[in-house]
Amino acid sequence: QGLVMLSLRRASQDTAWAELNTIQEDERIIKVKIEEANKGGLMAKYKGLKAFLPVSQLMPMNYPRVEGADTGEILRKLQAHIGKEFAVRALNVNREEGKIIISEKLAHQTQMKETLKNIQIGDVVNGVVSGVVKFGLFVTFGGIEGLVHVSEMEWGHVSDPSKNHSIGDKLEVMIIGKEGDKLSFSIKQLSEDPWLQTASNYSEGQEVSG
Repeated sequence: QGLVMLSLRRASQDTAWAELNTIQEDERIIKVKIEEANKGGLMAKYKGLKAFLPVSQLMPMNYPRVEGADTGEILRKLQAHIGKEFAVRALNVNREEGKIIISEKLAHQTQMKETLKNIQIGDVVNGVVSGVVKFGLFVTFGGIEGLVHVSEMEWGHVSDPSKNHSIGDKLEVMIIGKEGDKLSFSIKQLSEDPWLQTASNYSEGQEVSG
């Protein structure tokens, strides 16, 4: 009938796909808003196109660390991110498969490398508790994460790390181990071993009551 059919939606999608290809090639950081969550990760949108942010590509503070890998609890933690804005980089853009994979870790890669380069064993840093588990605490600073093993929390015995610490708590820790990007922290080594003072009060052969 001499009419021309136009599509604003398809034109917008074409533009968005082209932009994402350029963004991936240029390794640019973009911001996306989280709209959905499933046990594998988070769903976001970039100019009308759905993008998937896998759990493995989340920064430590946003990672759903759950005892026993309870899928229901993992999903609950991931759902808490709905509505938040994340800084990400495009990890994989495949228009033929309609697949867009994004990464929060990749967006902070430069910061993480810089942090790792500038720290040494014995350094004392300020961090935030990003996970509480039976065997200790995960602490994040400068975009990287390390573990305070339960044996490095106090000079005495610690039966339950969650009694005195919660996610989001600010902590001062000492770096006691560094293997690649894996760090080990200590809280107790920031204070003197009470054994040293106690032992100085006694001598070999001395008789004591106890």
